[in-house]
Amino acid sequence: MKWRNLLKTCKEFQKKEKRAYCYDIYMKNNGRGWFKDKRLPEVEIMKLFWFVRTWDINFRGDFKQFQKIYGKIYPSIKLLKSQKIEDIDFNKKTKDKKNKDRIMNIFDKVTKCGKNGRGEWTDTSKILHCILPKLFVMWDVEIRKGIWRKNRKIWKRPKNDKFTGKEYAFYFLPKMKEEANNVIERYRTDHNHCTRRQAIKEISKKGRDHTIAKLLDEFNYVIYTIKQSPILVIYDLQIDLPLDGLATRSDLTSLSEERVTAKVRESLRLTFNNNSVTVACEAHHNKRGWKGHGTLNRKEFTWRVY
Repeated sequence: MKWRNLLKTCKEFQKKEKRAYCYDIYMKNNGRGWFKDKRLPEVEIMKLFWFVRTWDINFRGDFKQFQKIYGKIYPSIKLLKSQKIEDIDFNKKTKDKKNKDRIMNIFDKVTKCGKNGRGEWTDTSKILHCILPKLFVMWDVEIRKGIWRKNRKIWKRPKNDKFTGKEYAFYFLPKMKEEANNVIERYRTDHNHCTRRQAIKEISKKGRDHTIAKLLDEFNYVIYTIKQSPILVIYDLQIDLPLDGLATRSDLTSLSEERVTAKVRESLRLTFNNNSVTVACEAHHNKRGWKGHGTLNRKEFTWRVY
């Protein structure tokens, strides 16, 4: 990866992703109490969970459960405190475990911090990044599948598409390290072979003082998440037909979800003068509802209200 492509794509992330500011707010206001004691203050967990929920409205973190989990992973977190994605040796042993085994164990424990019992594979990466922002790179469904597709020869598809701690620590993070070092070395080549330390500092500075790990996340999000799941925002939605007396286009007052991916069977809820209806972005019309048209990236797609 070229360093210019990385920084250009990160700028695109800032323009397209309106929630980008939430990260900066959290990183500016968290108390960094992660390394003082294994028992975290609830206020720190509250701020952390707020950040996670800005990206995943279905996340239901359990405060007490997370405190217990953090107490268990605290020794490993302290051992990894000084590590960076561009420098870490995943096969190096720290005390009794290799770094990649330690990361795998941390990841799998944190996935169990939710109230609803689901595996928090995406949210775990966000939580770990907030704790060690120079080491852990965030991912989501589209990112991990996209990276997996490009590395299928060495990365076997996990059963039931469960990308657990092993996939994260043994395949995903090493790939991110490779990408990080490609960026750094290309920057050094283009800048009279400056020192590695200077290259990292300058790339971070050009990237709004974000860590290399965060810049990689933003790049991945644009390339895999936004490109694979085009974003539909309110001004892209063209309501051409009256909704059976419910409302017309001029009555559109709000969206309960600010954005939604335009995929088959995914939907968003519109509010017309306090009357809520659901608009589904459908590939084919179904007789169960009203039919309409919209535009996305200048291409028409069909929707229906049911």
